[in-house]
Amino acid sequence: MTSNGKTKEIEVVATVETKDDTFVDNNSASGLTLADGKPRVLAIASEPTNLRNFVAALESQDFSAEVRPIEGFPSDVAELENFDAVFFSDVPATALTLRQMEAIRAYVRDFGGGFLAAAFWRRLFGGGFLAAGGDSSFALGGYAKTPLDDALPLRSDFEKEKEKPSLAIAVVIDRSGSMEGEKLELTKEAAKGVVELLSPRDFISVVAFDDAPRQVVPMQLVTSPSVIAETIGSIVSSGSTNVYAALNHAAEDLARANAKFNHIILLTDGKSAPGDYEKSIRKATDAEITVLTVGIGDCDRFLLEKLASDGAGRFYHCADARSTPQIFARETKLADRSALNEEPFLATSEVAGLKMLEGVDFDAAPPLLGNVVAKPKTTCEVVLTTENGEPLLAHWRYGLGVAVAFTSDVDGRWSAEWFDWPDFSQFWAQILRFAARSKDSTSRLTVATKGNTTTVSLDLRDRYGQFLNDAETKTVVVDGAQNRRELPTPQRGPGFYQVSFPTEPGVKYALQTTSTKEGETLATQSRVFVVPKGRETDVAPTNEKLLREIAEKSTGAFEPTPEEFVASFANVGDAKVSKSLRGALFCFALTLFVFDVYFRRFNSYKIDS
Repeated sequence: MTSNGKTKEIEVVATVETKDDTFVDNNSASGLTLADGKPRVLAIASEPTNLRNFVAALESQDFSAEVRPIEGFPSDVAELENFDAVFFSDVPATALTLRQMEAIRAYVRDFGGGFLAAAFWRRLFGGGFLAAGGDSSFALGGYAKTPLDDALPLRSDFEKEKEKPSLAIAVVIDRSGSMEGEKLELTKEAAKGVVELLSPRDFISVVAFDDAPRQVVPMQLVTSPSVIAETIGSIVSSGSTNVYAALNHAAEDLARANAKFNHIILLTDGKSAPGDYEKSIRKATDAEITVLTVGIGDCDRFLLEKLASDGAGRFYHCADARSTPQIFARETKLADRSALNEEPFLATSEVAGLKMLEGVDFDAAPPLLGNVVAKPKTTCEVVLTTENGEPLLAHWRYGLGVAVAFTSDVDGRWSAEWFDWPDFSQFWAQILRFAARSKDSTSRLTVATKGNTTTVSLDLRDRYGQFLNDAETKTVVVDGAQNRRELPTPQRGPGFYQVSFPTEPGVKYALQTTSTKEGETLATQSRVFVVPKGRETDVAPTNEKLLREIAEKSTGAFEPTPEEFVASFANVGDAKVSKSLRGALFCFALTLFVFDVYFRRFNSYKIDS
């Protein structure tokens, strides 16, 4: 799909069905065609119904919006190519797989798209990715150190030195034998991530447990994060599982911290020894300690859910340990409410004459009721700020794409009064169009597949139809498994660039060509294509002519009757039987051997004489 939304690629699939078909592999074929239509936006939300005002605003500006729950988000770039923009509303990183996050990053970086989370919007694969507002996004969404964080123009690990009430966290890690290997290593990395998110005014302790608790990091201020992280890395696995003793130990640690907010993060993958858990949780809640539990694999879900529920926290279940770093990061920021600003403020414009905001009257804009605190990255441009000077709207270029971040929301928690603002629809429509890639009418891209080789050809011209020569052109190819290849595409003729590469039958690919000269981008083109399956799946009619020739030359019969077939075996004894030459060849070789020995000895006798 082209990125301006005026033209899109549509996959057309033709399927043939017959009554007595027993071979379905050759019943369908697919291809791509270009069609005009409204710009399409894919909107992903924790609560899809909360986006009805946002969707209505886009549709009033001639956009087509498709709203899905988080579970409906695509997992590869080729699917994202069906949309001109992708919008996230209050979507935590913990709800996405690593493959989905990598697809978003590739969509922006390699295919010129966009993105927005609890506060941001980006340009993606010919379109945009927008993630906006809510306490599940940015810092609170656990985006730090994920592929999403790479693409954002704002830092999700906001300024830790900001004045705020002190926080104490006790991380309780199961180190029993069942945690050995990747599970324990990922959990240790998650605990190190907690340390990085805390400030020197915060407290931390780390307790590792098997059948008994072991104090890895005593409760202390986070003044030496590197030393604490190194100590966490020394944890090794052994023993059985006893959650009860470790939970009590962590609560005692927090009681000594004297912090305003106290939080336990407990992770285990097994079944625990029994204990008086109700009494332990009651003591924790009386001391205003909240309890978060994380279970991996075949854990005791009933116990962990009960602990989290009674401890005023949350329970997370992970099929494997790869989600633990995001969970730990998200919970650390949720425990630290300074990541949220929930005081009313007016949006303040920082850049005059910006096309993205042209014609939008911010003097008439109502106040927003909150936003997520974030810091701009070095090369981004902050367009709107809060009255405190914190970023509200920022954008930057990430690879081939443009990312725009909005730190408030669009679902009504903070932005309810903006729904009645006359420029609400125009504001969001212009942001989407700003991030979208403009249509390139100066070049023509064709993709042709023959066998297992695909050839990409680019005819590059300027707006007057003249050939553009000596351009540095590259083609980025991403397959369905998110494997990425960057291929130099050399010039083969006047304004003509071409590259060939191996592909696999039945696989869907997304590609983008980019041509630059002296630092200026001349053209970008993108395509999605499916490699046809091999001809071995085709069913051709019987080649009777060939079969008759074989029968005649072998003195056989073509399509014999049952009587002829049986009679053919009766003549087997009359057939000439070939005889083995093995015996004759053996005798011949033996004779040669005797002569060889004789002549060697005869010549040796003559020499001795």
